[in-house]
Amino acid sequence: MVNVFDTSGILNNFGPIELEGYITNSVISEIRDFEFKTKLNNAISVGILKIEDPTKESIEKVKKIQLESHLKLSNTDIEVIALAFEKKAILFSDDYNILHACRILKMETKKIIR
Repeated sequence: MVNVFDTSGILNNFGPIELEGYITNSVISEIRDFEFKTKLNNAISVGILKIEDPTKESIEKVKKIQLESHLKLSNTDIEVIALAFEKKAILFSDDYNILHACRILKMETKKIIR
Protein backbone atom coordinates (compact mmCIF):
# COMPACT_ATOMS: atom_id res chain seq x y z
CA MET A 1 0.00 0.00 0.00
CA VAL A 2 1.15 3.54 -0.76
CA ASN A 3 1.49 6.07 2.08
CA VAL A 4 1.18 9.85 1.96
CA PHE A 5 2.14 12.04 4.91
CA ASP A 6 0.98 15.50 5.90
CA THR A 7 3.32 17.63 7.99
CA SER A 8 2.16 16.10 11.28
CA GLY A 9 2.71 12.65 9.78
CA ILE A 10 6.31 13.59 9.10
CA LEU A 11 6.92 15.27 12.45
CA ASN A 12 5.48 12.31 14.36
CA ASN A 13 7.02 9.56 12.22
CA PHE A 14 10.58 10.67 12.76
CA GLY A 15 13.17 8.76 14.63
CA PRO A 16 13.94 6.95 12.31
CA ILE A 17 11.39 7.05 9.52
CA GLU A 18 10.03 3.56 9.25
CA LEU A 19 7.41 3.88 6.53
CA GLU A 20 8.05 4.67 2.90
CA GLY A 21 5.78 7.17 1.27
CA TYR A 22 5.16 10.44 -0.48
CA ILE A 23 5.08 14.07 0.56
CA THR A 24 4.40 17.25 -1.36
CA ASN A 25 6.74 20.20 -1.82
CA SER A 26 4.45 22.24 0.43
CA VAL A 27 4.99 19.75 3.29
CA ILE A 28 8.74 20.25 2.93
CA SER A 29 8.28 24.02 3.17
CA GLU A 30 6.41 23.62 6.48
CA ILE A 31 9.28 21.74 8.16
CA ARG A 32 11.43 24.42 9.76
CA ASP A 33 13.20 22.65 12.60
CA PHE A 34 16.82 21.95 11.63
CA GLU A 35 16.86 18.41 13.07
CA PHE A 36 13.62 17.42 11.34
CA LYS A 37 14.75 19.09 8.10
CA THR A 38 17.99 17.08 8.20
CA LYS A 39 16.16 13.80 8.82
CA LEU A 40 13.67 14.66 6.10
CA ASN A 41 16.43 15.36 3.60
CA ASN A 42 18.15 12.08 4.54
CA ALA A 43 14.91 10.14 4.07
CA ILE A 44 14.45 11.75 0.65
CA SER A 45 18.05 11.09 -0.41
CA VAL A 46 17.85 7.36 0.41
CA GLY A 47 14.44 7.01 -1.23
CA ILE A 48 12.29 6.40 1.85
CA LEU A 49 10.31 9.53 1.04
CA LYS A 50 9.49 10.70 -2.45
CA ILE A 51 8.34 14.19 -3.40
CA GLU A 52 5.37 14.55 -5.71
CA ASP A 53 2.72 17.19 -6.22
CA PRO A 54 -0.88 16.41 -7.21
CA THR A 55 -2.57 17.33 -10.47
CA LYS A 56 -4.72 20.43 -10.76
CA GLU A 57 -7.75 18.19 -11.31
CA SER A 58 -7.27 16.45 -7.97
CA ILE A 59 -6.70 19.76 -6.22
CA GLU A 60 -9.96 21.11 -7.67
CA LYS A 61 -11.83 17.99 -6.49
CA VAL A 62 -10.59 18.51 -2.92
CA LYS A 63 -11.38 22.23 -3.05
CA LYS A 64 -14.94 21.36 -4.06
CA ILE A 65 -15.27 19.03 -1.05
CA GLN A 66 -13.80 21.78 1.15
CA LEU A 67 -16.40 24.31 0.01
CA GLU A 68 -19.33 21.91 0.25
CA SER A 69 -18.34 20.72 3.72
CA HIS A 70 -17.12 24.08 5.10
CA LEU A 71 -13.79 22.53 6.11
CA LYS A 72 -10.81 24.67 7.06
CA LEU A 73 -7.98 23.33 4.93
CA SER A 74 -4.69 25.01 4.09
CA ASN A 75 -3.19 24.81 0.62
CA THR A 76 -0.80 22.18 1.96
CA ASP A 77 -3.73 20.18 3.37
CA ILE A 78 -5.50 20.30 0.03
CA GLU A 79 -2.39 19.19 -1.85
CA VAL A 80 -1.71 16.30 0.52
CA ILE A 81 -5.30 15.06 0.31
CA ALA A 82 -5.25 15.40 -3.48
CA LEU A 83 -2.01 13.44 -3.78
CA ALA A 84 -3.30 10.66 -1.53
CA PHE A 85 -6.54 10.59 -3.53
CA GLU A 86 -4.62 10.23 -6.81
CA LYS A 87 -2.43 7.45 -5.47
CA LYS A 88 -5.24 5.66 -3.64
CA ALA A 89 -2.92 5.91 -0.66
CA ILE A 90 -3.26 5.80 3.10
CA LEU A 91 -3.01 9.36 4.40
CA PHE A 92 -1.24 9.86 7.75
CA SER A 93 -2.43 12.92 9.67
CA ASP A 94 -3.66 14.17 13.03
CA ASP A 95 -5.74 17.00 11.53
CA TYR A 96 -9.51 16.60 11.98
CA ASN A 97 -10.35 18.56 8.83
CA ILE A 98 -7.99 16.48 6.70
CA LEU A 99 -9.33 13.24 8.13
CA HIS A 100 -12.93 14.40 7.60
CA ALA A 101 -12.27 15.37 3.98
CA CYS A 102 -10.74 11.93 3.43
CA ARG A 103 -13.82 10.24 4.87
CA ILE A 104 -16.00 12.19 2.44
CA LEU A 105 -13.75 11.02 -0.42
CA LYS A 106 -13.84 7.46 0.98
CA MET A 107 -10.08 7.41 1.44
CA GLU A 108 -8.12 5.33 3.92
CA THR A 109 -6.41 7.24 6.73
CA LYS A 110 -4.25 6.59 9.76
CA LYS A 111 -4.64 9.00 12.63
CA ILE A 112 -1.36 10.14 14.08
CA ILE A 113 -1.33 9.98 17.86
CA ARG A 114 1.13 12.30 19.56
